[in-house]
Amino acid sequence: MPVLRLTSKLLAQIDTPPSPDGARPSPFGDWYGHLFTLDRRKCILFINEPTLFVCLALDVVKARYRQIIPFFIETLTSSLRVLPFGEDERAWIVETQQGLTVGPTLNRSTVGSLNNRIQDAKTVFDLRGGFGLCGVDELVNFLNETPMKPIGYCNGLEKMRELIAGVRK
Repeated sequence: MPVLRLTSKLLAQIDTPPSPDGARPSPFGDWYGHLFTLDRRKCILFINEPTLFVCLALDVVKARYRQIIPFFIETLTSSLRVLPFGEDERAWIVETQQGLTVGPTLNRSTVGSLNNRIQDAKTVFDLRGGFGLCGVDELVNFLNETPMKPIGYCNGLEKMRELIAGVRK
């Protein structure tokens, strides 16, 4: 059963209480999430622990993400539609997230990668002109195709594809 691990800033904003940490390992590992701002608008970035695959939601209101698990599933689904995944792969990935629970962050390395991705998103967002000129799809593509050192200078999309191939054998 996967765990959606949220920073204390995001945990304080949601209605879902953290679950006791007795979850079974998931083939996809845990997901981490953080609330940040772009041009004084709230945004949430989710990152997968083993692959550093990114899901992003821009300009969100608290009422939309208070129930964080359905919000995460919706964000994951929209991010997968932007990237070159087939319909069956998207459906399978979303299906594996059933039974998702909420908990606090544990892995400092993943939190560091999460913060790096947020800084990358802010920089690209500003360079491309901000809201109205730079969309979420463009940022999701950029973030998932940019190599990162913690995963051997691969990118999140490649690592997610490897994970899917290994799990779906």
